[in-house]
Amino acid sequence: VPGFGHHYQCNYHLHRLLGIGAGVGINTFIDLSFIPLYANLKGYFMKTSASLYYDLNIGYGFVLPSYHLDSQGGLYLRPALGVRFPSTRAAHLFLDFGFNVQFATAQTMDWNNNISSYKYVFLRSSLRFGISF
Repeated sequence: VPGFGHHYQCNYHLHRLLGIGAGVGINTFIDLSFIPLYANLKGYFMKTSASLYYDLNIGYGFVLPSYHLDSQGGLYLRPALGVRFPSTRAAHLFLDFGFNVQFATAQTMDWNNNISSYKYVFLRSSLRFGISF
């Protein structure tokens, strides 16, 4: 499903293999947009500056107003695997690949005033590139 997303998250690393945090963002899927609030788990597999890592977001996506009569958000997930590139400073470039999964329900009305209810499961691959501090 094509779309767009932008996120901000903060993490605290308890250990190289486990960091915890929280995040917020905005995701669009075809005709619905969501603001996901989520918890984040992240860990680095290697002790070096460059490392492979896992990243998991789990939370709830709140739906933004749309043309639907009634719409409700639902569970939000984003599992990913990535690479942190080497750096001699505190900032690192990273690249990861994952999947955005968003559950939702919505009701629409057609031209004959018939109301239809839909349950959505939006699934989209995700390629992220950014800077971590």
